[in-house]
Amino acid sequence: MILNQSIQEIRKVHFILREALRVGSRVIVGFPNFAYINARLCLCFGGKAPMTPSLPYRWYDTPNVRFLSISDFQDFCAEKGFAVEKACFLKGQKTIAFWPNLRALGAIFLLSWE
Repeated sequence: MILNQSIQEIRKVHFILREALRVGSRVIVGFPNFAYINARLCLCFGGKAPMTPSLPYRWYDTPNVRFLSISDFQDFCAEKGFAVEKACFLKGQKTIAFWPNLRALGAIFLLSWE
């Protein structure tokens, strides 16, 4: 099962992931990284809710109900017993290996049960 650009828009994340893994042995999860440096700078120095290529909405028009970072999702997986088999961090066409929580626009995780 693939949950791409949707995890930040659902309320019962643990339930959805648990059900996806009940149906299949693995799930691919992709989401925008809200801790991306440009988003941080926009909030810090501009004083406004950020807009980035992966977060192209104004605060009043966003479908997002949660604002998560790569680190948040990794902690969530560890806490809830989801095994991260693979992770990829992206900025456009580039793969980000160094400080992805700060430098990546988005993340893709391959999950299974621990």
